[in-house]
Amino acid sequence: MINDSTVARYRYESIVHKYAEIPAGITIEDLDVRERDYLSREKSHTIICSGINSRNEPFFETRTISTTKLEDWLEPAYLQLITPSGSFGYDSLGGLIYQYDHNADELADRQKAAVHNYTYGWQPVMLFFPSKHDDFVQEAINSGAHFQLYPDNSFKLTYSGYWMIVNPMERSIEASYSYDNKTMYTRTEYLLLAPYGYVPSFEEVRQTRVDLTNPITQVEKTIFKNHVIEDYGNKVEKYTDVAHIEIFSNPVEAQYEVLLKGLPEAAVSQVLIRDYMGNIVQSHLNPTLEQDILSLDGSAYPSGALIILVHTQHGIYSETFTKL
Repeated sequence: MINDSTVARYRYESIVHKYAEIPAGITIEDLDVRERDYLSREKSHTIICSGINSRNEPFFETRTISTTKLEDWLEPAYLQLITPSGSFGYDSLGGLIYQYDHNADELADRQKAAVHNYTYGWQPVMLFFPSKHDDFVQEAINSGAHFQLYPDNSFKLTYSGYWMIVNPMERSIEASYSYDNKTMYTRTEYLLLAPYGYVPSFEEVRQTRVDLTNPITQVEKTIFKNHVIEDYGNKVEKYTDVAHIEIFSNPVEAQYEVLLKGLPEAAVSQVLIRDYMGNIVQSHLNPTLEQDILSLDGSAYPSGALIILVHTQHGIYSETFTKL
């Protein structure tokens, strides 16, 4: 769903592993028949993209690279696209598999989600920044949550059987809650995608039913990678940290410099250049960094809007630029 009207989008890859854990001392015969179908392992690899166009209308896209084959009728379309007008499914050759129009309520919900995205920030998590998590904590306390601060500056919020632990040092969030006769536990780890905030790098979700004598625990582990945010319309909120990168000169013709601001003793392992379609244009491995400046050659880059991602031990720093 990339065209001339796209002004911002967030894209990443998701690799999911699903399996089940059986309680110690229990055999398959002891399990409830309703849960035995969950014992098979599943795996999927998808590319996920969400964005908005110049009219602030949202779109959401998933591209299935691979998935565990179950029943033919359960197999997802290769490309699933949700737009303001409807939902569409395509096969790997671009053939239309299905099309559903959206009603007025669905359109209103999607428009509301788009407004929230570009007003309050996209998928990137902002809770690890003091100004953000302070507001979050205060709102939780005002709603009746109990706040507990630990020596490492992580904190726990507890409210009516629900708890959450936010650890800025480890860049992780744990949570536990119950609903519909199920208990849920999640742990998500994050990495910095500057200047937009933190994005997930790993997540574990554990779900157990509490209304069965011998319940299994469904486990889902997800690896997130290749995060890219393209913000051509300046719609996505940026955090106010001093660390960022600057490009001179921009637009780029041939030789150019990448200045790492506020990143003392940063070690750069890789620099990726991606085009508007998400393809890797060029990769610079272990480039030389002198006085916080990377000197690169962009003469072989294609013309147009590009995005640079600088991988350091502090996180990934990105910026959009133009190649003449």
